[in-house]
Amino acid sequence: MPVKILKATASAYSNGNPELPEQSNAVAFMKKIIGYVLFIWSFLAWGATFAVPFIGLQTAHAVAVATGLIISAEVAFVLSIVLLGKDIWKSVKAFFQAKSTGTE
Repeated sequence: MPVKILKATASAYSNGNPELPEQSNAVAFMKKIIGYVLFIWSFLAWGATFAVPFIGLQTAHAVAVATGLIISAEVAFVLSIVLLGKDIWKSVKAFFQAKSTGTE
């Protein structure tokens, strides 16, 4: 699959058309699946961060685990928005703006 995309891109550039070829349905589907998994993971990781103090780790280990969870949650969220596109970002933004103004 990637070889076909690379060949199509190379032929498009050689013909003077610098536009990328359309993505196949399989690639778009996989991007959505990975994006949704990362999106869900970002919220689960944030939730797990609040449970870290109660699992009985030493202070240094708890801080390291919590920091790792927070960083992975942020990275996962940003990557999910990149993979899922502007529509998801607008939905998330509208959800939190409605919560902050008190209207839904």
